[in-house]
Amino acid sequence: YYDLDKAIYWMGLASKNGDIGAQNKLQELEKLKN
Repeated sequence: YYDLDKAIYWMGLASKNGDIGAQNKLQELEKLKN
């Protein structure tokens, strides 16, 4: 089972650090969640 909330949390941290790949992934994860 994939822990989507945890993934979104960590991607959020990475994107705050300027990780462009993480920002894109974060948007994908948020789409999956909605």
